[in-house]
Amino acid sequence: MIAQRSEQAAEIAIDVHARILVDLDRTARQAEALNPTEPDPTDFARVLAQVGELRATLTEHFRAEESADLYGRLAALLPDAGADLVRLRQEHGAVLGELDTLLAEVSRCSPLNAERLSRSLAGLLETLFTHEAIEDQLMTRAFGSDASRQRRQTAP
Repeated sequence: MIAQRSEQAAEIAIDVHARILVDLDRTARQAEALNPTEPDPTDFARVLAQVGELRATLTEHFRAEESADLYGRLAALLPDAGADLVRLRQEHGAVLGELDTLLAEVSRCSPLNAERLSRSLAGLLETLFTHEAIEDQLMTRAFGSDASRQRRQTAP
């Protein structure tokens, strides 16, 4: 029964993983549209909505990984991945905190913060793309198939 719930939670984590990659792509496109020299409130509103959606998706994703004990399972199957797993786990709280800061920053829509917002958002997106790529790599090594890529190809 516990193993079955763990497998279901892992499956949910993989589904959410695919949605995160779609959200990251959308957020990156929105961030690229920001004009730091002449901020447009409409662009900021789009980024605000996208960052809020990304935060909600990541919160669900991190919760699913924890309830499935994904990192524990990966550690058991990949003893050499310990350092990566520790770093990935630590990034969860830091990423959510950075997203909260960005949500507050983007809601101000000011020429004074537009350039800083663009840099911060670009840095966070790079962190997230790297985080997700490492998780993909580890899941592929551990589970013998590239389930997350298969999901991504069918993601909306």
